Amino acid sequence: MNLFIDDGYTATKTIEAVPGLHPAASIVYRPALHSRKRLWQHAAGSSAEAQAKADVEVIAEHVVSINGQPLPKEKVGKLWPALTAKILDLVLGYAGSDEEAADAKN
Repeated sequence: MNLFIDDGYTATKTIEAVPGLHPAASIVYRPALHSRKRLWQHAAGSSAEAQAKADVEVIAEHVVSINGQPLPKEKVGKLWPALTAKILDLVLGYAGSDEEAADAKN
């Protein structure tokens, strides 16, 4: 794993299904840079509407695909809430990718 997030870098995470909350999903995403993460955090201190908008924007900007399909911005707000939270954690660096889990085993 490189110290820097280079342009075009993507990571992958398979999120296991949680019965009653969301189905399984394979996510390909570009990790957010620190400056983007700070902008998202700033939105967290504003209204619920602004936070929801910030969540949609950061996911739309950084998710390359879900289950091999592009994720249109207009569909982001329709993701299962628990899955949305896990995707945000990935993009914003609060959770690791499958690559990081594989590195830990070596």
